[in-house]
Amino acid sequence: MTERTIAKAVYLTHPAGLEKVGGEYDRLYFGHEFCPWLLPGRRELERVRENAAGRGLAFTLVTPILGEEGLAGVEKLLDVLAPEEGDEVAVNDMGLFEMLLKRKWKGETAAGRTLTRQRRGAGWRGGLPAGEGDSRYLRGSALDSPHFVEWLRDTYGVRRFEIDNLIQGVEVGALPADVRLSVHHPYLFLTATTLCPWTFDGTRWRRGEKCPSCQGEVLELDPDEGGRKIFMAGGVQYLENESPDIYSGPAVDRWVHQPAL
Repeated sequence: MTERTIAKAVYLTHPAGLEKVGGEYDRLYFGHEFCPWLLPGRRELERVRENAAGRGLAFTLVTPILGEEGLAGVEKLLDVLAPEEGDEVAVNDMGLFEMLLKRKWKGETAAGRTLTRQRRGAGWRGGLPAGEGDSRYLRGSALDSPHFVEWLRDTYGVRRFEIDNLIQGVEVGALPADVRLSVHHPYLFLTATTLCPWTFDGTRWRRGEKCPSCQGEVLELDPDEGGRKIFMAGGVQYLENESPDIYSGPAVDRWVHQPAL
């Protein structure tokens, strides 16, 4: 019997971390899942992709939920990618799926973490409800629906889904043979908002404006119930799952390590 190999990727949201990436990784994830204003420009993306290629790393462009302006920006970034060399796009917006379809994108397409809809909550850091059915539900996701998985695959060519290594554990049922999973660790997102606190000046939300001020800024929030801290980076709250046990179910062929927020 052949032993299954799980590839290792690293996820960066800023090019400054690239020099610290070691040789243990097979792929670089680069971009941002939650904020269109933190996506790279075309020249920055070209430099990062070229650096990754020079290190022998395959490449995945990570994209967030997008408005019309954001979609136009991502379309320019797609021109940098080389699908024939294995480049991927991780998608968190249905409009981008449609754009890729119209462009006849030949590369791999993954459904991002906002679309897989795992059950999330800061309070699930300890025990789970006593009922086995309740526990199974909290470990589940949108992947529990065969129709959802098959619809994205058959309509948009999605054969990869991105999920988190949840505190309460992960449970994924049988998937089509050609569908694979990527598991992100150690940071799992709890919630995200377009009303980012970094864009609030005390009187108004500066929505729709370029706002790089949160780059490198991470706040630690200590909820009243104690336990693990919640980290806030931009308009996203995260938990850190420090467990060395990373979900490795049958469909998993990639772990994605995010060394910093």
